[in-house]
Amino acid sequence: MKKLLILLLVLSACMPQNDTFDIGVIVPLTGPASYYSQNYIKGMELALEETPGIQVHVRDGKLDSTESIKEANSLEHLVDPEAYVVVFGVPTHAVAPLLQETGKPLLYEAYTRDIAELYPNAYKSNFDAQSSCKELTKRIADEKIGVLFADIMYTEECLKGIRQITEVNEYRYSYGDLDFRTLLLKAEKDGIERLFIMGLSHEMLNMFQQLTELGSDMKVACAATSECIIPLVEQSIPKDRLKGTLSVDYIPENIVDSEFGKKYLQQHPGAQKTEIMNAAAGFEAIKILASRFGNYKSVIGTKGFQDRIMQTEHYVYEYDKGWEIVK
Repeated sequence: MKKLLILLLVLSACMPQNDTFDIGVIVPLTGPASYYSQNYIKGMELALEETPGIQVHVRDGKLDSTESIKEANSLEHLVDPEAYVVVFGVPTHAVAPLLQETGKPLLYEAYTRDIAELYPNAYKSNFDAQSSCKELTKRIADEKIGVLFADIMYTEECLKGIRQITEVNEYRYSYGDLDFRTLLLKAEKDGIERLFIMGLSHEMLNMFQQLTELGSDMKVACAATSECIIPLVEQSIPKDRLKGTLSVDYIPENIVDSEFGKKYLQQHPGAQKTEIMNAAAGFEAIKILASRFGNYKSVIGTKGFQDRIMQTEHYVYEYDKGWEIVK
């Protein structure tokens, strides 16, 4: 089995110069989290067209720990990739110990920093929960805020950022639950003015649906933009309910008009902004791995890695018939 050291200079030296660089990718291609992943893979495919010598081997981890471990073992035995990409925190937590044993670099797309802090082969990409939630909270600190959060690591990191600005009421649910009515009614009774929500797109959809059913006028703040008001939410929820929602993301508004965005729209006409945002993350992942975590040309304004954490900007958006940057 090919062994790679994590140290950047050694990593670059160990990469095959003429052979294909194989990347194992574990993403939820089916189930409730597939919206993000399907766009992410399309972005990867676009990057591969202009990045010779790389081959990706995609497996459906179904956002499930057991399935993700099974697919990681399968990739190790059948492909023996030089590096891995894993999308979302739950599957990354599951496979990280296994991949640490191989010594191979792991680029993971998740909100939480703790995996990079625990495993020296792991590099964190994507939205950073703590710093981004802090930035969003600055915009709403004068309102009475309640957080509707699952009991899971990335919401704890978000809460750390929020609490650096203000105290909030907490309304917690078990990860996987989708009925939020009791918690929403309690937040209404407590006089919450702005509900801060965080999670995957199917959670956001159910939250907005239940807020609408209850006739609630609580305003919403959400993280992240690309998981919040996706096309399915826009089609299902009255525009008045969505108007005024604030969100935060690490991908800039001009991604649609960027060189990447124009290329993507040529291949996927009619793609919505959130779909292009998600695809940009997949495109960026290929560029990062092609550089062996060295210098790469970012399409979304990231600034490389510091202590294996991607350095990103924070963009606050407001929804009014679409997402627009808050100046």
